[in-house]
Amino acid sequence: MELALSVGLIVTSLAGSGCSESPSIQAADATAPLEPPSEVQLKLRALARHAQPPALPLQVEGLYPRIGEERSSGLKEAFFVRYWPGRGVVMASGRIQRLTLLNQDFSAHRHWSERLENTPSNIEVLDDGVLVDAGGSLLHLDPEGIPGKAFHTFLDIFDLVTAPGEQIWINPDLTPIPSERALLLRLNRLGQRTGKAGRRSQDDKWKGLLDRVFLAAGPGRIAAVHAIMPQLRIFDSSTGRELARTRIDHPSFAFMAQAYDWPYYDRSKRSLRAPRYTAGAAALDDRLYVLLHLPDPEIIEFSWEGEELRRWRLRDLGFQAFDYGGFDVRRSEGKLKWVTSVVHRYQEDGRRHYQPRVLEVSFRASEAGEP
Repeated sequence: MELALSVGLIVTSLAGSGCSESPSIQAADATAPLEPPSEVQLKLRALARHAQPPALPLQVEGLYPRIGEERSSGLKEAFFVRYWPGRGVVMASGRIQRLTLLNQDFSAHRHWSERLENTPSNIEVLDDGVLVDAGGSLLHLDPEGIPGKAFHTFLDIFDLVTAPGEQIWINPDLTPIPSERALLLRLNRLGQRTGKAGRRSQDDKWKGLLDRVFLAAGPGRIAAVHAIMPQLRIFDSSTGRELARTRIDHPSFAFMAQAYDWPYYDRSKRSLRAPRYTAGAAALDDRLYVLLHLPDPEIIEFSWEGEELRRWRLRDLGFQAFDYGGFDVRRSEGKLKWVTSVVHRYQEDGRRHYQPRVLEVSFRASEAGEP
């Protein structure tokens, strides 16, 4: 189903005080006279006015650190997480220049890698270790956490994913928008560019925000889920040809879109802000999963033809998610399991605190009519 790029309506996504921001831009682009509601306030207001769509229930499998084990540093950034089969969950944190490995039962963790030269901002688990986005370069760490080969991309990366044939797909985070650049670039394990897919937006007022996408890889396919547009695009991983484009629906989205004339120029940070619809994408077998950027975690399952199949929602997390970081899926013990990182914002001693937590949720596959 084709989705028209009615930017003024679509990009109003859902989000708030942690809105997506572009890098520094010129003050001459400021057009919004009033500051919009915070992202969290906007989402809660929208959810209060619109009934939630039917969704299957999720249950919490693991939470780290647990409630009451606050380790607040005042930072709002979520961990970036990925499953590491047989080992647990590997986490990247902007606060430390190394990776952390969380046990499979969420009972303990250890610093896994050596201290890195640059702050890790994105990770991808490989058969022979971990690939780390370390600010303008991709670094390979072996299973013992020892740095190995690295190659320069000379690009800031919003998201990356690996695909069969030792392909690495990246979504460059570029501002301003170079018209000749593709939305996605395909690299080999030597860092050489071997292909591309999609075109970047030509709407200059958004300064690249419209081109931020979360990536997932399937059988001969690459999915690109726009962060601040409710849109899923599917590309052929061999040719780069776009195969499908689907709107991601939620009853609150129209309210978000009409709440403000987005984007908002934040003079204090010299950057653009816009609320987010989605928080991640992941794939397993012949299914694609999209995490919505909502106070209560909600996951949508799609086919690789872009058809929505079912939804799940977690209703008893115990706190509302302020932000998310990373998203992955696996099948274990007859269950579908998803892991993400959520930021818990709370008040204590008259001050506002932020605690990133790793969250694993599950749904028994047999209940969804799966083997």
